[in-house]
Amino acid sequence: MLILRGTEGDLAIMAGHVPFVTAVVKGNCVVITDTDERKEGVIEEGLLTVDADRTTVLTSALTWNK
Repeated sequence: MLILRGTEGDLAIMAGHVPFVTAVVKGNCVVITDTDERKEGVIEEGLLTVDADRTTVLTSALTWNK
C-alpha cells in the first residue's frame, strides 16, 4: 500500500486499484509491503500514476525517515 496526499486529499493505493493520474502535494508518504514492512518519509510535490500493474511517483524529492 502507498499512502500520500494528492491535490484532492489523502490517497491509499493498494494492489488492483483503478488506474488514474493525479498531482501529489508535499506531505507524508508511507509504503507498507505485503510483509507489513513500513517505510515512512516526506515527499515534495509531484505526479502519481497508477496503472493496472504498476504505481509510479515522480517527485523532486523524497526523504525517508530513519
